Amino acid sequence: MKKNILLSLLSGVLLALPWLDIFPGIIIFFALIPLLFVENYFYKNKNHYLPIVYFLYAWLTFAVWNLISFWWSYQPTIYGLIAPIVLNSFFLALVFWLVHIIKRKMGEKHGNIYFIIFVLSFEYLHHHWDLACPWLTLGAGLAKEIYLIQWYEYTGVLGGSLWILVLNIILFKIIKNFILDKSKFLIKNLKSFIVVAIFILFPVICSLILFGNYKEDGTETKIAVIQPNIDPYTQKFDELSANQQIDIMLHLADSIMSPDIDLIVFPETAIPVYINEKHFDTTQYFVKIKNFINKNSNTDILIGAYTFKKFYPYESTNTPSSATKIDSFETFCDYYNTALMFGKGQNIQTYHKSKLVVGVETMPFQSFFKIVGNLKINIAGGVRWFGTQKAAKTFVSKNKKLNIAPIICWESVFGEYNTKFVQKGANIIAVITNDGWWGNTVAHKRHLRFSQIRAIENRRSIARSANTGISCFINQKGQILNKTKYGTKIAIKNTLKTNNKITFFSKSGDVIGKISAFLSVLIILVFFVRTKTAIKN
Repeated sequence: MKKNILLSLLSGVLLALPWLDIFPGIIIFFALIPLLFVENYFYKNKNHYLPIVYFLYAWLTFAVWNLISFWWSYQPTIYGLIAPIVLNSFFLALVFWLVHIIKRKMGEKHGNIYFIIFVLSFEYLHHHWDLACPWLTLGAGLAKEIYLIQWYEYTGVLGGSLWILVLNIILFKIIKNFILDKSKFLIKNLKSFIVVAIFILFPVICSLILFGNYKEDGTETKIAVIQPNIDPYTQKFDELSANQQIDIMLHLADSIMSPDIDLIVFPETAIPVYINEKHFDTTQYFVKIKNFINKNSNTDILIGAYTFKKFYPYESTNTPSSATKIDSFETFCDYYNTALMFGKGQNIQTYHKSKLVVGVETMPFQSFFKIVGNLKINIAGGVRWFGTQKAAKTFVSKNKKLNIAPIICWESVFGEYNTKFVQKGANIIAVITNDGWWGNTVAHKRHLRFSQIRAIENRRSIARSANTGISCFINQKGQILNKTKYGTKIAIKNTLKTNNKITFFSKSGDVIGKISAFLSVLIILVFFVRTKTAIKN
């Protein structure tokens, strides 16, 4: 059993290496092989071990993966590390355990197919339910190797997951056959080697062709990005006032300003106080921004802020479940992590962050659990849950050149959600974030990788503004342009191209995930029917 423990640990370490960002992502092509050997052992010895035993070994693998990949998340709160180790590991182990059980009952013949379908189904679910955490989606492990994943514009990140799963299974079978019979190994496994070569070379060749031949579409636009480098623990909510922070950012913007800049992007929660959305025009911070725009009338500003709305008992609008009761007259208040767009002579455009960090910005299943006030974690300048909005919304620049997808921080991790903005006409993406919460760790580097994937999936250029971390520009091929260093106060600008063409993935979303989810339901139904039939007989 020590051997199985070591194999489980090895899989966990191999899975985690791409998320450390210093190792090549292709390690993930064989990272699951040790765990597949553990599963094979318990399948071959199913008369001696209960299925729950394999679950424990699988949980060990995924606990190691989550621990190494999320070690940095303890900094705001230790619960930020405990949650992925406990919950993510449990869910992943549950999926592998379920496949193991079905394989025991329905036979080994289609076990590998079940394995692929169920893992892809879980990854799709993990993008969409209230406990969503797609950070460890297998296909994201290849984010560094953008020249290998240009075909994500057709499949999205789950296409990469499918590629990884298939290669792990084929390589596992080859190694297993070698262990079982070394005589004439190459001749007996020639077919498998051909299949491996095809599954490796075909996607790689397609990607290299796409990478080499892709020409960026669209009109040129000059965009500036501001990185104020304001410490979220000591300065943002304590030492520096909101006015001081606005002054710092406007000074940086002024230092790089030129008449041809169409847009300036400020980071997430650049305005760190809650502002009533009914009184935007009289807010002192906004007056400063508008004065800047009046002096630079060709330029729009996209900026992050905290905002709120009040819901009164005499109003006919429904009070959202995320709203908090603030007085005895049944008045409720809903708070938002918001992106705002300013343009001379235009009304302020607003978008509320809708993919929220579980346990920090939102409580899962709020409709069922309303009494959760004491469970809120103190991070991001407050202890309240945030509200969301029902649909994606784009910002249109004053000169009508830009139709911008305002992606706020964690939202950049959700592939299919980003397509909703493109479907609404977004021709460029602006990512605003504050990666300073995680310190100078691998977190801000890995977070950037998701923006590279989003650029490829949608073939949209990206302007990324981080409070600190990595601010940069990304072209439609996913290449990073003039990125900043962590811990620097700086403003940068570059020329990007807009794009109005819609990729297959932007139009259709996670087709692979949807098909896998449907097939998973069918497999489970067949499993239950066969199990009941077997019991009756």
